[in-house]
Amino acid sequence: MKVLQGQLYLLVTDQGFLTEEKVVWESLHNVDGDGNFCDSEFHLRPPSDPETVYRGQQDQIDQDYLMALSLQQEQQNQEINWEQIPEGISDLELAKKLQEEEDRRASQFYQEQEQAAAQVQVQGAASPASARQSGSNERKRKEPREKEREKEKNSCLEALEKSLSFMHTNTRR
Repeated sequence: MKVLQGQLYLLVTDQGFLTEEKVVWESLHNVDGDGNFCDSEFHLRPPSDPETVYRGQQDQIDQDYLMALSLQQEQQNQEINWEQIPEGISDLELAKKLQEEEDRRASQFYQEQEQAAAQVQVQGAASPASARQSGSNERKRKEPREKEREKEKNSCLEALEKSLSFMHTNTRR
């Protein structure tokens, strides 16, 4: 909100104004909701053609729909295909297969994150000294994270083996 020359203005953040480059502020000169729209320098802007606004809203709906489809496809790709797991597989073997799959996904995720970070660094065109320092900092942050993940993975596998061994021993009785 901003007050200018005794007039109250509200920053326009509605999705419907996403395509309205010149509309930045809405004047709140009365409570009926029929305020005026202004640009960044508080000059009045006439309302857009309703067809243009509708097209902008429809574009947003289309983008949202495509994003939802993309996320749904990604989720389906990540789901485990239980038919590919052989029957009679031991719990330990199944746990190891599931862990391998999870490790593969995590590795892929980290690679994508690193690629995105590398693109940002390239686009930022930082000085060579700061890029070198940033790279060494990234390695320092990454090494403990990988060691911690490996430690956690081994701990989980050990606990699983103990639990399976205990279950196997108790089922013989």
